[in-house]
Amino acid sequence: MSRPSTTTCFVSKNQDVLALTFQWKGWHFQESQINLADPDDLPMLYARTATIAAIYPQDLKRVLVLGLGGGVISTYLGRFLPDATIDTVELDPGVIDVAKKYFGVRETGKSRLFEGDGRCS
Repeated sequence: MSRPSTTTCFVSKNQDVLALTFQWKGWHFQESQINLADPDDLPMLYARTATIAAIYPQDLKRVLVLGLGGGVISTYLGRFLPDATIDTVELDPGVIDVAKKYFGVRETGKSRLFEGDGRCS
């Protein structure tokens, strides 16, 4: 069962960079950026830092991403690790809708989205 979105999402574009910003309790958080001219560019430092871990395991089969945002990390890992299954868990169904509509996030046999709370089992 889908729950209503608890976060206000804003999508903006500045030149070739598409950004997803959240507003929650009066605070604004930039969550994702994607370079539309170069999908392998990761404009945000945290995305570059998080994805570097993928170079270490020799035979990576599965990846779990907690939090979707604009889907930049899971989409990048799906291209970088085509044989791995990428499971992404997102708490807010509104974020999933925005990622699909504006950021081109698509589920495949190897890339799956789950609505749920990744903070607890």
